Amino acid sequence: RTHISHGNPIKAKEFANQALEFSKKANYATGEGNALRKLGQIYLGIDRIIDACQALEKAISIFKHQKNLTGQLAVVGYLGLGGVYIQLDQLSAAETLLEPYSQMDLDTIHSAYVLTILGWLYICGDHLDKAEHHLNAALHLIQKFKHQFGQANVLAHLGIMYLKSGRFDKAEQAIKSVLNLGTWSNVEMRRLWVLGDLYIIKEQFDDAPTALNSAMNYAKKSSCTYQQGNIARSLGTLHIKCGATDLAIENFHNALELHRKAQWISEQATDLKRLGEVYEMLGRTEEAAAAFKEAEELMESVRKARQLSE
Repeated sequence: RTHISHGNPIKAKEFANQALEFSKKANYATGEGNALRKLGQIYLGIDRIIDACQALEKAISIFKHQKNLTGQLAVVGYLGLGGVYIQLDQLSAAETLLEPYSQMDLDTIHSAYVLTILGWLYICGDHLDKAEHHLNAALHLIQKFKHQFGQANVLAHLGIMYLKSGRFDKAEQAIKSVLNLGTWSNVEMRRLWVLGDLYIIKEQFDDAPTALNSAMNYAKKSSCTYQQGNIARSLGTLHIKCGATDLAIENFHNALELHRKAQWISEQATDLKRLGEVYEMLGRTEEAAAAFKEAEELMESVRKARQLSE
């Protein structure tokens, strides 16, 4: 854990693998499950998404065999298998995994994290009513524990949901509430992203770059590649609004590369659509057509993968 927090994933992976081997030799299933969970989180932090998925699926299998509910909740929740499935565009698989735990009415921090990830799932799937329901349930539960990071994390997600649903005042209120709780990189990268997007909507173009660039710095500190891609896309949108189309194209390309690194295909398709729109606006019709075609091909691959997972 120390090596993860100090940004040394190689050492962290080495120790997690050692823990895994010791646990296997000792026939200590709980230790094996925990080591696999930690390995999955390490792989997630270095964009080895498939390896993360495999490690976390092995971990959940062990904990299910043990009937170890605490272990299962730890695997599916924060930095866990639910989020990995979302990033792989396997939204049905994520819902199938997470929903049963959300219905158990368990009074634990891990349960609140499961509800938060479900909220994120429904944001990504554009089911914003469901997202709001689960995030409010998560907030209600986590407030009972006076868990400040958990509250801030839920509020940041609520900010994203309100922004996406066009309730800008509520989005602003949610992210302002975060400031009363503390500062964490993986919360700030979302809070400042929402703030930057709000500035763009309000045409406060002088304030937006500061918020978005700060969000990017926090996303880098958190090793969250897909969020760096989201912020780069917002910077592209800002530059379009300011008439700086060259910078917009550069930022949309950056977003595309970051989402490729994160292996989030539907987000890559969105980046390509945004590029296509800029090219179209500039009369670069061949480049626009190529971008739109690639975006559609990617979304077709996502649709096929989702059908197979259902």
